Amino acid sequence: MKRFNYHLTDEQANWLSAHSKGTGLSKAELIRRAIDEYRWLLIEKAQISKVAKCS
Repeated sequence: MKRFNYHLTDEQANWLSAHSKGTGLSKAELIRRAIDEYRWLLIEKAQISKVAKCS
């Protein structure tokens, strides 16, 4: 795994902290999951777009 530094708004940082405490998951794990979810949404959107163009 690679290490990265990011800047978050206060609202994002507060939500991340609260969600981490509420779920017991690390902030890093929550960020990784959010990135994976966003990637899949983009992939699905691209596939739908591709199918629509073929129709």
